[in-house]
Amino acid sequence: MSKLHSLDSSVLRYIKSFIVLFETLIIIGLAVLVTIAFVFFIKDLLSLRFVSVFEEINIVFSSISIMIVLIELLRTFVVAREKAERYIAGFLEVGIIILIREVAISAIAKEVTHALMASGGALLLVLALFIYERWYVKS
Repeated sequence: MSKLHSLDSSVLRYIKSFIVLFETLIIIGLAVLVTIAFVFFIKDLLSLRFVSVFEEINIVFSSISIMIVLIELLRTFVVAREKAERYIAGFLEVGIIILIREVAISAIAKEVTHALMASGGALLLVLALFIYERWYVKS
């Protein structure tokens, strides 16, 4: 039995080290993506021509919201290294941000159906986050 137990513990150590390595690579990748998104945001700001106000607002809003989503994902992985149960909450928060972005873009484009669907999805994710935080997260 002790050989089996030592084998189990060594396999678990290997798996945990692999997970830490994988999470570290994800964090580094997300940090690189945030940097690239910021560079593209600056490039988009410098190339604004003010021909169509809707297009310019859409470009700026899309760039900012992509950076927010990437930063929120980065924050989720960093926080999850300290508190593993925060993974789910972090992904719910990212989903809410993405759906709010869709609501805003749909409202600007005057697409009522898409705005209502995205609003309903955002409300469902807020409800899921509330339930998760209220009943499943250990204080």
